[in-house]
Amino acid sequence: MRVAVTGLGAVTALGHSVTEMFGRLVAGERAFSDISEFDVACSKFRIAAEIKNFRVSDIAPIGKTSLYSRADALAVAAAEQALRQSGLREQDLFLAVGSTSGGMREAEPVLMAESCPRHGC
Repeated sequence: MRVAVTGLGAVTALGHSVTEMFGRLVAGERAFSDISEFDVACSKFRIAAEIKNFRVSDIAPIGKTSLYSRADALAVAAAEQALRQSGLREQDLFLAVGSTSGGMREAEPVLMAESCPRHGC
């Protein structure tokens, strides 16, 4: 089997493109900060390397945002970057996204309800 990497894409805590991420990485920057994406009142963790300034609505077709988890949208955004860089045609490709546990936003309310009923910590 042969594999050819034709394009790269990245949406990370260090940047929303391979160029931005690599530049910040080489500069020695770190992306850890206080968690702001969800309530951490009952969590022992307070910092993370969150991907900031990214919305599912930036990627999902209008009216279809409920069909995308944040993890799906991040994968699609990175895949779109790789596709643009590759020079391949979108109609010649197929993208399938899978996850073992769904997106964090979908799992977090369930986990919070189990570990912190009514925020009773």
